[in-house]
Amino acid sequence: MRKSLPLLVAVLALALVGSSAFAFAPVMQPLPDVWIGDSEDNAGTVDNNLFRFSDAFDLDAYVDDQDTTISELVWSFYEMGAGNLEVNGITELADPADAVNADSLGKDIRHASAPYDDEFVDFWDLKDSPLPLSLPYPTPTDPLDEVVTFYVSDGAFVDSGQLVVRADDGGVDRVSDTTAWVRIGGYDYEGTPQGWTFTGPSVNAADASYAGATSTYNSAALGTTTDNATSRFGYWSGPDSFAVASGNLYRFVWNVYTDQANNLNVPTVRFRMNAADFSYAYEVTLASANATENPYLPSPTPRDYNMYMTPYNAQPVFPTYDVYDFDAADAGTVYLEQLDIYETALPATGWTAETVPAFGSWNALTSITPYGAVSSGTTGGLQLTSSVSNGFNYGFWNSAANIPISTGNIYRVLATVASSDASPPQALIRTNSADAQVSARFTASSPSAAPDADGEVYPIYFGVHEQVSGQEGFNISFEIGDFDSARGGTITLTDVTVESHAVIP
Repeated sequence: MRKSLPLLVAVLALALVGSSAFAFAPVMQPLPDVWIGDSEDNAGTVDNNLFRFSDAFDLDAYVDDQDTTISELVWSFYEMGAGNLEVNGITELADPADAVNADSLGKDIRHASAPYDDEFVDFWDLKDSPLPLSLPYPTPTDPLDEVVTFYVSDGAFVDSGQLVVRADDGGVDRVSDTTAWVRIGGYDYEGTPQGWTFTGPSVNAADASYAGATSTYNSAALGTTTDNATSRFGYWSGPDSFAVASGNLYRFVWNVYTDQANNLNVPTVRFRMNAADFSYAYEVTLASANATENPYLPSPTPRDYNMYMTPYNAQPVFPTYDVYDFDAADAGTVYLEQLDIYETALPATGWTAETVPAFGSWNALTSITPYGAVSSGTTGGLQLTSSVSNGFNYGFWNSAANIPISTGNIYRVLATVASSDASPPQALIRTNSADAQVSARFTASSPSAAPDADGEVYPIYFGVHEQVSGQEGFNISFEIGDFDSARGGTITLTDVTVESHAVIP
């Protein structure tokens, strides 16, 4: 790897702040895709090519709102000015910005006049069956096939979601099965940073020296800029804490792009979800650390990065977006264009056990300049010990063998860590992709999340990324981080389980 391990360790130790109540806005759940058939409207053997779909789905079933009656919410849609649809007899918005008051503009599809005066939506394909009605229509040569954005408003806040609408010549009216994921919040940064704030810290310490990165906002995305002359670091902090529930799995979809065209020189990007009390943090890091290619790194074309998490405790979590550059060749601006937050029930079944390298094959690295040395042992598992009197120690165990991964799966690592000391150092579990592009880390920070004598289970969930050919797989690191002279002692990795599950649609 080209990145400096001491610098990476130093940056992970930064404590970031930011938390506030989440606004009571409507939250749209994923909408089904729609196929508008014409076979229902044929007359005997005459193909009328009439593409309309009555009562396609129930709008009220796809939204939540904590302080507004669901049936009173205002729905509208936009199809980029194409004018191909009527939904409940109403055409698209002239401008997406009008969604907040679509009712006053006569664009409220939820409360349209009879016969559309209920929560169900009717689709009429104006492209293939234009009004006024004129049967039979000619067979379409370029049937409707477009992405449509639906909006829902409570008069103050707006949420949106997209669905695909297609004409199916000779087919029947139908909708797709919807995803198991329920959207619970997010940000699109359109017109405003939506409460996110930027910090560009400067540090000159024994293990790190960097200047603050600079920020930019282009009315649609949050940007962080570094250069190839000075090591730099900066982060954007979200304003909201999101409640999380035990037994649920969370997916954070970060949409990112960069102006750096060479994927060998993209600054490092890190996504973090922090407990509101800083008891734990979960992070995913994207680094241009592979020497030959980095196909998963951000490019000038926006792409989604999925980050999975199960809550360790009942604390709400808040998001942070980091960009740092500790490599002489890395430079550019990396933009966060959107963040969407979803939840679903954690599958209780369907997990397949994967082979974990035996503890006897792991390697310990206990003396890493400029950090103080720790000691290692193998009693009861893999041990790491740091002196209470020293607050600048770091070391780790690493599984040498890679664990294979397969596209179409998500994976979880469940690491059990124990300690009999009253105030043990930080315990960290990290997964490292074989191609060095991606790492994921769980950090148990405060005493409330520290390992105890019975052992605490620390979870990491992750998906399969676009890997470098021939470098598929990942390994696991067990780390000790002692950056507090009041903490110290021994932490022991007693057990590690790795399991895979088919991707949850």
